[in-house]
Amino acid sequence: MELTNRPFEQSIGARDLTHWRTPMGRWLARVVMRAGQLTTWRLVAWALAIGGTVLVLGLVWLASEVYEQIKGVGAFSPLDQPMLHWAVHHRPGGVAQAVTWFTDIGGPIVTPVVAVVSLGLMTWRWRTPTPIVLGLLAGAGSLAITLGGKLSVGRARPPLVDAVPPYERSFSFPSGHATNAVVIGGIIAYVLLTRASRKTTRVLIIVLAVLYAAAMGFSRVYLGHHWASDVMAGWLIGSAWLALVITAHRLQLTHHRYHEQVAELERDQAEKDRLEKEGAGRRRAAKEGAGKHDRDQARG
Repeated sequence: MELTNRPFEQSIGARDLTHWRTPMGRWLARVVMRAGQLTTWRLVAWALAIGGTVLVLGLVWLASEVYEQIKGVGAFSPLDQPMLHWAVHHRPGGVAQAVTWFTDIGGPIVTPVVAVVSLGLMTWRWRTPTPIVLGLLAGAGSLAITLGGKLSVGRARPPLVDAVPPYERSFSFPSGHATNAVVIGGIIAYVLLTRASRKTTRVLIIVLAVLYAAAMGFSRVYLGHHWASDVMAGWLIGSAWLALVITAHRLQLTHHRYHEQVAELERDQAEKDRLEKEGAGRRRAAKEGAGKHDRDQARG
């Protein structure tokens, strides 16, 4: 996998991350630019953080609403029992043990360690705090969504008789493993994509991130630790939060690019004013010199 050592980029391949293609994106960029003109970026960042918190709460509410739909209308429930039944009858001992080892990677102990170490190495290697900052924001939001959803919904897990030990004791909806696999795997992939110089490398990064999230979610159903609808909700909510974090980062890049351009224009104008002032001074000195020469000739 070929990755460059260049400074943290504002692009993925040929795609400029500060260029917004959709009307909503352009509107968001204009709002941030306008806010940046009226106040400091620090206050704008606080406003984005508060807005992100509200969106997190909205995602938690969405999780509870999805679950209510599952209970009331059966939106996903037709998949829950058949998939659990299939998993129970397709668990050779060695396979179940291997899947257990894999699913432990997405647990509350291994995932934070792997994420912090990998993003910390990127921060150290590329001399930019962006990877670790994005990772912390994404991880904190994912944890808040998962805990908030579980506490607000309170859904029971599949029966222990259908699960593979060690057993899970917390609430079931949404799947924290599925949510975190999308968010943490996605944010690591996003950072790597800004460094990948080859298209094949970028495609490989995306494929690996998608396969990891899909396999992690499937492992939860296969081991009987979650209903299929828990995993689907985790994928959806995790994808939404990941999109919000990436959007916030792109807005920050857009704001930074805007002020770089303004500063460059101000430097150019200052240089132009300096040159004009120097030129005016030289012309005045030349005129004064010519006048003195004429006076000297007149006296002579």
